[in-house]
Amino acid sequence: APWIEKSLENFATEHPDIKVEHEDLTEGYYDRLNVMLASATLPDVVNLRSFDMYDWWRMGNVHSVSPFLDADPDLDAEDMVDAIMASCLYEGEYWGMPYDASVEHCYYNKAMFDAAGVEVPSDTWTYDDMLAKAQALTDPATETYGFARFPPYGDWQAEPWYLSNGVNIINEDRTEWTMVGEKAEEMLQWLIDLDKVHGVTPPAGAPSDINFFVVGKGAMYISGQWEIPGNRDAITDFEWDVAAFPTGPAGHKPITHGGTYVMYAKTKVADAAWQLQRWITAERDFQMNVYGASGYSIPALKEVAAEAWLAPLKNES
Repeated sequence: APWIEKSLENFATEHPDIKVEHEDLTEGYYDRLNVMLASATLPDVVNLRSFDMYDWWRMGNVHSVSPFLDADPDLDAEDMVDAIMASCLYEGEYWGMPYDASVEHCYYNKAMFDAAGVEVPSDTWTYDDMLAKAQALTDPATETYGFARFPPYGDWQAEPWYLSNGVNIINEDRTEWTMVGEKAEEMLQWLIDLDKVHGVTPPAGAPSDINFFVVGKGAMYISGQWEIPGNRDAITDFEWDVAAFPTGPAGHKPITHGGTYVMYAKTKVADAAWQLQRWITAERDFQMNVYGASGYSIPALKEVAAEAWLAPLKNES
């Protein structure tokens, strides 16, 4: 919240003719958003997940931003992270702007790897490499697992696994479910076997209040960048790091979805709404300070993404 407040103050300085009222909805955000949508009380600019955008577009609830992009001499669609920007494109027009990208990667306990004499993950490691490391780091006698938690496979975080095995969840026209067939079944079986065959994870579907990674009982786990700040605060007893998501048979596919800001279709101040939408998604101020500095998010603006990723380390030094 302090980062957002400061950046909006900077926006007001640069755009004194535009008044911004920021409404911070937390608990039950999407339920409340749907109520506002049904009652036509949405704000002019709305934070929305990329995978929700198609339904909003289909029902005519979002305003095209293509005219603004086309008229902007300093901003182009290619300036944004490709995969997430593409999710905003329907029938030749962009209906939103991404502000971040959700990227799956591997958290690993470097101390456990060193103690076991196992080489830490590299940027080019594969699924087979990952399984071999997990097996070497699993010790049933001490209830220590190669994976601190079972990899996500039942929600949107499963997408990188399937994409890297050559499986798309849905076709490009968004008219047909395509996560079926031999390759999809193969990937799901591979994940289930981590528990049922190899025993390198806590039992799948067995909820636990214990974070095996934080307490040093799990060598690695797959999740997104949003867990970086929490791990930085919680882990004080061992050295940990992150590595790239492993490469599967169909390549390296770590991006799942992203956050976007859309303009409400019924806005009466489209020009002003665009200026705010652009500030949040495509200006260094908001992208670097709100999304990059904490390590919580990968900014969608390419020119700051790599720099923002390292910002917490630079600040600590």
